[in-house]
Amino acid sequence: MIGKRSKNFVMWAAAPLLVTGLIAGCGTASANSSGSAQSGGGSKGSSGKLQVVKVATAEGSPSYAGLFLGEALGYFKQEGIKIESTKFSSGSDELTGLASGQIDVAQGLVSAGLINLEHKNFGIQIVADAGRNYPGKPYFALTIRKKLQNKVKTFKDLKGLTIGVVSKGNINELMLDEALAKGGLTEKDVHIKVIDSFSDLNTAMSHGAMDAAMQLEPLITKGKQQNILVPFPIGPKVYAPHEEVSVLEFGKNLLKNKSLATRYMIAYLKGVRAFDNAFVYGSKNQAKIAKIMAKDTNTSVSILEAENQPELDPNGTVYTSSIQNQINWYVKHGFVQTGLKASKIVNMSFAKAALKKIGKFQKP
Repeated sequence: MIGKRSKNFVMWAAAPLLVTGLIAGCGTASANSSGSAQSGGGSKGSSGKLQVVKVATAEGSPSYAGLFLGEALGYFKQEGIKIESTKFSSGSDELTGLASGQIDVAQGLVSAGLINLEHKNFGIQIVADAGRNYPGKPYFALTIRKKLQNKVKTFKDLKGLTIGVVSKGNINELMLDEALAKGGLTEKDVHIKVIDSFSDLNTAMSHGAMDAAMQLEPLITKGKQQNILVPFPIGPKVYAPHEEVSVLEFGKNLLKNKSLATRYMIAYLKGVRAFDNAFVYGSKNQAKIAKIMAKDTNTSVSILEAENQPELDPNGTVYTSSIQNQINWYVKHGFVQTGLKASKIVNMSFAKAALKKIGKFQKP
């Protein structure tokens, strides 16, 4: 297993995120501006206009289906919401924006940074699932440079490889650690490189600068079609089953506005259900949904239809046991000094309130 970090490392890792978040908060628009997440709780703002919810977006991934389809199909507008999107280059930047109040909603990995912010009472809550791996069809998994596919077939074969991750102290490293452990290996047996973005992982592998990487769709399928990579032959169902890969998070301003937060959740879950109906159950409007998703994930319809899709829970249910497992891992490996109960950071009240309005999902 990966060795413990020192207390100095923990403080070093957490401090930039916290300090940057506070600085960012000083430079953002006031949370009390008209129609914002902190405004009153009617179906629209007090002026009758759509209420703005500021949402973080990153590299286009199918796990953002709830947001993309909720907006494209008009579900947010139906709930009196106008989405204001801000793109971030990393998950830590998203957390900074969420902690400072620059944004109201983020979607991403359960990271050590999130746990450290919770310890500092920044008021961020996990409110819904935003992507798990389907058994045998993972959308987030370990991949191998294609030229090595005949040499790297077992966990033990990972020894000595240069393996890329976009960040450490989150599900990227946790899943890699669990894969290494299956082969009796630790981080010391491989060379881990942190790369700025998922797309850069494919570039690095294409140039031979990296042997393997924790990668996600649609970049896995793109990499396969470009003969850059192949999925590691043993999938996450063996080394990391039932892990929450991505979650939906609300910041403190939106959490205080229960009406707006519930309406956001209603629109989000309608978007998720449109995605599930199209790609899981093959609804008649699959072509329309595929076209929207292809545009918003910056890919082609053919790649979208070929890739493994995330398992998006149509009721928003979060696997609390997975969140707890990740928290325990961060404590064990020194990324956070003190653990916490997953129930403190997971808040299912908005999903439950939304289900009272739209009902539990019924398979078509």
